[in-house]
Amino acid sequence: MGEALPSHIHPLRKALDVASAGPTYGQSRVYLTEALDLSRRRLDPGDEARALTALGAVDLSVGEGGRAITRVTAAMALSRRLFNGWVTSMALVVLGLAHQFEGRNEEALVCFAGAQTLPRRRADRVYSAGP
Repeated sequence: MGEALPSHIHPLRKALDVASAGPTYGQSRVYLTEALDLSRRRLDPGDEARALTALGAVDLSVGEGGRAITRVTAAMALSRRLFNGWVTSMALVVLGLAHQFEGRNEEALVCFAGAQTLPRRRADRVYSAGP
């Protein structure tokens, strides 16, 4: 594994840097849990939604679909309250994958379609998915 990151780097950034370097899911989960705790202490629902979505993706990657669904459902509720279409879309992708892995293909398609169209409805955002 690469060199340790300075302690002042935000835990969510740390988790993303570590994940891109190819560590174990356990290491990513530690940093993401730290990011989630920090976002809750700071009362930052945007970071909380991002951390929950990323933790849901890690959960799904290690076969914990039920936990992933719980986390991304909470992330979607927060991001919708904040009108954050990007985080909502990412959570819908993870939710769709969870459904697909469980063989619930119709539910997966609904999630994927929602993830694709949501940013288009928020075309005023930089993260718009297209025309």
